[in-house]
Order: sequence, then structure tokens, then C-alpha cells
Amino acid sequence: MPFYQSEKHLPRGEMWLGRGLFGELGWKDDLAARVRLCRELAMDIIFFSVDSPSPHHHSFDYNYFSLGYVLRLIAQKRALPVGIIIDGPFEQLAHQLGLQELLHRWRDEKDRLLPGAAAQVAQVFSACLEAGPDAIVIADDIAYHQSTYVNPTDLEASLFGFYRDWVAQAHRLGIP
Repeated sequence: MPFYQSEKHLPRGEMWLGRGLFGELGWKDDLAARVRLCRELAMDIIFFSVDSPSPHHHSFDYNYFSLGYVLRLIAQKRALPVGIIIDGPFEQLAHQLGLQELLHRWRDEKDRLLPGAAAQVAQVFSACLEAGPDAIVIADDIAYHQSTYVNPTDLEASLFGFYRDWVAQAHRLGIP
């Protein structure tokens, strides 16, 4: 039975482990440290964010790993299940343009901007599906505190269609 379908145990894992955490522990943020931390905290899955966003617009200290590196980890079938985090189209655009610029341009240009960003995500997503990770997360930071950054109707009409297709592809392969 896959780790995520156990009736007796709710799987545990932390998707967002920042470099600062490893620095505070005096550890290098690498595979060995991540596996060690997951084991010490009794986590059931280890997550890796793939592909590096533009450092100019990335305000968090998350480590992004190369797609090739993460795909090799999956192929090795390590002791811990491997989850992949892919920045979604909105997040990709926020990294490329900056959030303020994206929001400024959203209303008039979303239909021009989103397909290109979604194509980039789809390419990484397809490569990840072929590798067969234990889970895939598509991360889009579309809200803050009490509301979304843009009209929710815009998100439904323009962004979430991509998500439905990707989720369906993953589920057909048994990947949550």
C-alpha cells in the first residue's frame, strides 16, 4: 500500500524547508541533511523544489534543486518517498516579472502571459511524471491573508484549467 493511502497513519512531510533552518542546525542544505532531518522528525516523504526561479524576485530562502538531480533521486528509489514541488504558472510569472509588475499587468495581459508560463510548467511536469515521483505539488502563491491577489473568477477561467489537466494526468498514473 502506498504511503499516502494508509488507514492507520496520516503521512507526514514538510514541503518548505528553508536554507536558514539548515544553517541554524550547522548543516549544509543537501540531500544527506534533508534525509537526516526527515528521519529525525519521523517524516514519511521528502520534498524537493525543482528549477531555480530568478533570485532577484525570490523572497524566500528555499533551495531549488535541478530537475535532473531530483529525477536521479527518484530513479534510485531511496528509503524515503520523494515528492516534487513545481512552481505553477502564476508563481513563475511572479518570479520573472516581480509580483507587483505581474499584478499591474494581469488584467490586460493574462491571456498572453499565462500560456507561456504554463508551457514551461507543463514541460517540467511531464518530465516529473515520467520519473514517477511519489507525489507532485504545483505551487502557486495566489493569495495573501484574506483574499486572492486577483479576481477569483480570473483564476478559474485562466489558471485552473491548466491545473485540472495536470492533476488528471498525474492521477491516471497513480501519482497524488
